[in-house]
Amino acid sequence: MGGTAALIVAARVPVAGIATLSAPAAFAGLDAAAVVAKLTGRKLFLAAELDTSATEAAKRFAAAAGDVRTLQIFPGNEHGTALLDGAAAAPVQQALRAFLTAPSP
Repeated sequence: MGGTAALIVAARVPVAGIATLSAPAAFAGLDAAAVVAKLTGRKLFLAAELDTSATEAAKRFAAAAGDVRTLQIFPGNEHGTALLDGAAAAPVQQALRAFLTAPSP
């Protein structure tokens, strides 16, 4: 749910960038899929391939954002912060580190 809410806020308030871990497209009345196209900062959508709903949402977000480079799918079935210490922990952490430390355009 945190990623869904963060996407909605980032569509309303200018941010330098936003990264999500397994964010659902919609949750408890919040519809992030409807606003992703409005994001202006850098974006990174991460999910595990066997977390199918999160993977589908991440693909949908990347398509709406107009840049498939914003999408990274990792092996495993971890959801959310479990990605940070699951089977693909090292590449997930590296992707986040690279995103967070990259110079702003």
